[in-house]
Formats: sequence, structure tokens, C-alpha cells
Amino acid sequence: MKILHVLAQLPSKTGSGVYFNNVIKGLKNKYEQACIFGYQEDFYYDIISEQFQYAVEFKTEQLPFNIVGMSDIMPYDHTRYCDLTEEMQEDWINAFSKTLKMALEEFNPDIIICHHLWMLTSLVIDIAEDKVLIGVCHGTDIRQCEKNPQLKEKYIVNIHKLDTVFALSKDQVDDIHRTYRIPTEKIKVIGGGYDGNIFFHPVQKQDSEEISLVYAGKLAKAKGVYEMISAIELLDAKYNIKLIVVGARDKAHMEEFSSELAGIKNTEIHSIISQVELAEIFRKSDIFILPSYFEGLGLVAIEALASGMRVVSSRIEGLINNLGDDVIRSGIIKIVDLPRLYNVDKPYVEDIPKYIVNLSRAIEKQIENIKNDNKIPTEIYKLIDKHSWANIVKEIDDEIGAYIR
Repeated sequence: MKILHVLAQLPSKTGSGVYFNNVIKGLKNKYEQACIFGYQEDFYYDIISEQFQYAVEFKTEQLPFNIVGMSDIMPYDHTRYCDLTEEMQEDWINAFSKTLKMALEEFNPDIIICHHLWMLTSLVIDIAEDKVLIGVCHGTDIRQCEKNPQLKEKYIVNIHKLDTVFALSKDQVDDIHRTYRIPTEKIKVIGGGYDGNIFFHPVQKQDSEEISLVYAGKLAKAKGVYEMISAIELLDAKYNIKLIVVGARDKAHMEEFSSELAGIKNTEIHSIISQVELAEIFRKSDIFILPSYFEGLGLVAIEALASGMRVVSSRIEGLINNLGDDVIRSGIIKIVDLPRLYNVDKPYVEDIPKYIVNLSRAIEKQIENIKNDNKIPTEIYKLIDKHSWANIVKEIDDEIGAYIR
């Protein structure tokens, strides 16, 4: 059986890109696979052999603008969907239509897995309605619908025709049903996973008087990163803290963002790094912080847990539901209630000071847990292991198998 994987943006550097790649890797020994994705400049992709890549290149004569990203802030040069002119929309549709038709003719897939319930998935449904079509909701697609109702009304009218939709968490099911009119019986909660070959416990963690805190993600307001910095500043005089920030776009961005860290004595900043490099940082560090105002799942927090870190996270329902009550109650992760939000991911200004204080208190509790050498029961790590890609891909394969029988 042949599977075509479809993603409108770069298959790297974002949660959906990681998901895209891990599904392909997890199914590689069982199915013939090909993929469609967007790219620009010198990007190189090695997950699938080049003959089965159908790539749409941006910053060309045909598409003379940056790749279009599902978030307003992306870890690479991009165009926002809300900034697409009528001409740009037409060029984008023509480019992906041409590439999709080529893939259908040459590769002739049995199943197409489309990432994001947005414009490209809608286009795939129009062109390949006779195929088995599976959509993957990453949360940012729902946010695009809420932020750009004019594009939703114009392009997102047929998503309900998908045969199956994978949701990242239980709480996403109602949002998918409401946004796209997809019957709930078509929606399967699959979740997201981490690569257990990359993210795993250190054999032995070196003792240190220094407490290492890590943030990895986009350096954007919607990620709560500035509030996190303020929260850590409240603790900096009391504890021997080192803050490691991962996610600057390039060297210039690193230098620019470094000024935001001036209030913390000991800091280290990295540009976007590989998952292998990130996992090495995790295994050497103590506490991961995810202060985001919006996440579909918050997979990076699960990767941190799998690497032996404690976590402080904002209240991300997808993450909480996926981890389950036993993990949440164990104390390995501390949840901080979000401030009131508008436009999906913007906090009311008057609520921010309280959020900073609550975030600081949660971080301090985890620091004290580490200083007091409070152990996490082995059973908790076994529960976290259920979220490895090996288990997630098995669930996906089971769903695909329903169309083979």
C-alpha cells in the first residue's frame, strides 16, 4: 500500500514538522511512502529518498515570497496567511495543485495523510476526493480559522469530507467538530509522541549546585517567554540559577534577544538546534519551562519529561489530558493557570503580573524538589513512555489498517 504525506510548510523546526517526520519514519518498513512539503533556499530533506519527494519551492519566480507558516511567528523566514494577497493566494494554490497532481499521477497513493486542517488539506480533498483521506489537526489550524475567518469562509468548506481526522487530545474533539462540522465518530484521538531513541533518561546525572532551567521554542509573545523571564528574575537572587534558551532564528536574533535576558545573571542562548542536540541539553538540565499561551499539545514538554527533567507548564489541556492524572499528580510537572486571553493567545495586560508570580512560584517549587532530592516514582516514567513514537505510530497504523481490511 502507498501513503502520501502532505504538509504545506517546512518539515522541520516546528511541532507539526516533527510529527510529519516521525510518522514517516515509523511507517517506513511497512508501506511505500512519498511526501509533499514546502521549502525555500538551501533546505535539504533526507527522511524520504529524493525520488519520492514532491517539494514546492518558495522565493522563486513562481512563488516570489517566503513559505507560508501556520503560526504568525515561525522559526524561519515566512509569510503569514493573513498577509496573502489575492494574487499570492492564486500562486500558492496553483503551485501546490500542480505538485499534487504530479504526485497522484506518478506515485498514485492509496491513502493521503494531510497535516493541518487548513488550505492545503482542502485543496487535496478537491483534487483527490477518490482517495482515502486522513487529516491531522495540530491546533494551529483551528487558530487560523479563528484569526482569519475570511480565508476559512473562502477555502475551508470541505474538510468534513475527510475519511478520518487525528486529534492530538480529547479536548480538541469538540473544537474540531465545531470548527469544521466533522462528525465526532470520524475523529480519533491519537496524540503526539516523542522519539525514544533521542529523548531518554541520562544514565547518571552529575550533581551540581547550579539549577539549570531550559526553554525551547519560538521566542514569541504568544509563547509567554517574556513572562517566563520576569518570573525567573524574581528567583535569581535566591537561587544559583542558569537559564538556557533555545530557539533564536539566527545569530542576529540571538544577539537581539540576549538583551531580554540581562536581568538574569547566568544565561545561555542557542539558535534552533537538532533534536539530538536538544536532548543532550535536556539530560544535563533540571527544569523545563513551557509558559505558552497556546499549544495544541506541548510535545516538547513530554520530550523533556522523557529526558529526566521536571517541568513547569501553563495550563495546556492537550498536554494535561495526554499525560493523565497519575503523571500530573506525581509532581513531576507543575501546572500554572493561564491569564484571561483574547484572540486565542493574547493575555489581558492586567492579568499578566499575577501570571508571572504564579509561574515563579511553580518554578520555585520544582527547584526545591530538586534541592531536596525528591524522587519521582519509576512507575511515572513508565506512563510517560506510553507517549513514545513507537506507541503513537502503532495507533496510527491500526487506524490505517482499517482501510486495508
